[in-house]
Amino acid sequence: MQIFERKFFIFLFLILLLFGCATIPKPDFAQKEKLLSAHLEEWKNIRIEGIIELNYRSFSFRKNIVIKKTENLGRIDIFDSGVFGLKPNPFISAYFDSTLFVRFPEQTKFVEINNSSLKKELPDLSFIKIFDELVSNKNKILKEKEYRNNDFIFYFSDEMKLEKIELTQENFCVSFDYSKELSKILIFKNSKEIANIQIDKISHKNIKIKSL
Repeated sequence: MQIFERKFFIFLFLILLLFGCATIPKPDFAQKEKLLSAHLEEWKNIRIEGIIELNYRSFSFRKNIVIKKTENLGRIDIFDSGVFGLKPNPFISAYFDSTLFVRFPEQTKFVEINNSSLKKELPDLSFIKIFDELVSNKNKILKEKEYRNNDFIFYFSDEMKLEKIELTQENFCVSFDYSKELSKILIFKNSKEIANIQIDKISHKNIKIKSL
């Protein structure tokens, strides 16, 4: 009788355990959802200042860089000297709304990058407009730690931070390193690092991007 009772209680315990696992959510799910929501909110409006080292084709330099992004606009400016240095105009600038525009040294105007040969040499920056899409697919990201569409794959860490963006139609990849916050951005083409950005300062308020 004692053996029967012991087996019965073991069986009952296993049933309760299985029922609990099936009905009680994982304790960290709610926390992960908060982390993901907060992280995506940070990317909605962001200004990054730092140093870029680039070595690709005819370009090889180490200069100051400012990256600005709002909900649907993005701009990158690379300066010869500090942001508040003697040279007021950026060395290289890129601007994106629905189309990518670039201004190279010695140019006075932005040039539209459409079907020119330059388009194949530059990454598609339209991922800056996809963060609303990421917010709409938070449950998928929480389960799979990634989100895919026809053009991009977004990978997330266990802490729900954006780790990497792959451009599926191109050979570009952008990865993100963190300490307490974002500390470095690495850019690859054909699996080879072509640029890295060491981040000095990040802000999220009063981000203004001048339209062309």
